[in-house]
Amino acid sequence: MAKVNGKFHIDIPATSDLHPPALELAWEATFDGDSALEKMVRSYFEDNYEKSLRAVMQRQVEELATPLKSMQVDIDRARDLIAALAKQTDPDASRALLLKLKERFPEGLDPKIKAYNDYLSKAVENIRKQQVLVHAERFEALALEEARKKTKQTLADKKFRIVAGIALKGGLSVATAGAGVAAAVLSFGTAIPAMAAVGAAAAGLGGIASIVKLVKSIADVRDLEARAMNNLLKDVAAITGKLDGLDAEVKGLGQHFDALTGHYSERKRKTAELAKAMSQAKSALDELQSAVGPLQKTLPTLYQSQASLVKAAQARFDKAEQAWGASSKRDELLKRALEEAAKVVSDLGNLPIKGQKGKLDALKQVDWADVSTYATMAEQLAGVAGSVNGVGTAV
Repeated sequence: MAKVNGKFHIDIPATSDLHPPALELAWEATFDGDSALEKMVRSYFEDNYEKSLRAVMQRQVEELATPLKSMQVDIDRARDLIAALAKQTDPDASRALLLKLKERFPEGLDPKIKAYNDYLSKAVENIRKQQVLVHAERFEALALEEARKKTKQTLADKKFRIVAGIALKGGLSVATAGAGVAAAVLSFGTAIPAMAAVGAAAAGLGGIASIVKLVKSIADVRDLEARAMNNLLKDVAAITGKLDGLDAEVKGLGQHFDALTGHYSERKRKTAELAKAMSQAKSALDELQSAVGPLQKTLPTLYQSQASLVKAAQARFDKAEQAWGASSKRDELLKRALEEAAKVVSDLGNLPIKGQKGKLDALKQVDWADVSTYATMAEQLAGVAGSVNGVGTAV
């Protein structure tokens, strides 16, 4: 009994990031016959079998490499998207790139790598059961035919058998750069909800514009207060040192004081609205600051641009709060002055006057025409709106 065997391996072509395993093939042929036949068939096997089997396997390897090429295209596209994200400072553009990544790689690259390994195992098993077997049968027939031609002998009673096997030598490995891309793609999945959080927080500051209008409307009422106070002080001046015609002056004093307190009440109502709106704006700004933080790990460049906008908004809001504090302190002085003035106006209606006019001095100490604190608030709050205008607004 003659026996011929051999062994060789073929590499599946690698890509820049993907290195597949090699295919290892081993074969063995046994046959019976006279010495002349054995020598002839053995020589034919040694000259042709491995060469022909290698050619068949090479065609199979090219098919096994096709998914790798497709996967490498995916990695390259992911790398390009990641590079673009690393440079991006605009939230809308960043979100669009993130959605492209999510659409193309909903679960990252790892499932694709696993799928290829599974595909490769099944493909090799199919090659072993079908391609190698079919090739062996064809080659056996061809070998016997060639021997028959040369020996001119009948070979039907001769036994002939080829055993061949194929196995994977190793597993798919991913280059460090490719593995880094895969990890980055997966990490960017967390950036999408982070961007959504930034957008939601930024939307919470949308009411800044209405707060600016409210501040300006309060300043308008403040101006009316100033006019009423001027009229009141003129009446006080007219009363001082004068008794003739005093009733008419006192009557005008009461009317002007009523106008003043009316404007004051209206402004206090709007001021209460402003206090609530400022509190909501502060909470929204704090939330925005927290929402931007998670971008630092995945989108550092975008984080820097967004954080600088939030910082500018916070600085302006702080100045608005300072103006708000100054205005509140002046209102405390005004409240006490009006309480004293109310007593004076009441007493002035009961002549003769007994030294009550001096209590009106507190009113004179308040700068009624000054609306600078409200102007500062409006200016700084408008600046807050401008600062956050580019922070995740379309996310």
